[in-house]
Amino acid sequence: MFVLFTGIIAGSYPAFYLSSFKPVAVLKGKFISGKSSSNVRSGCDIPVFISILLIVSTTVVFKQLYFMKHTEVGYNKDQVMIIPGTWMLGKNQNKLL
Repeated sequence: MFVLFTGIIAGSYPAFYLSSFKPVAVLKGKFISGKSSSNVRSGCDIPVFISILLIVSTTVVFKQLYFMKHTEVGYNKDQVMIIPGTWMLGKNQNKLL
């Protein structure tokens, strides 16, 4: 039902827009595009650009997260020792080792 409704709405704009032209004037080359159609077109460009940008950004982030989860890091994560409080050593970090 939703797909049918969306298809009707999406197809109605081009149908009404093209039906407003006079075929004889268009075929003779006397057609001049109106100012209102360019405003509508430029107003639709921004949301389309934003949606494409969001889709591409989401895809890039998804691929990066997939890479991080499924790539071998080169060491065994279970055998890493974490020493808490090393930030307090300051310049004396080498003395710990």
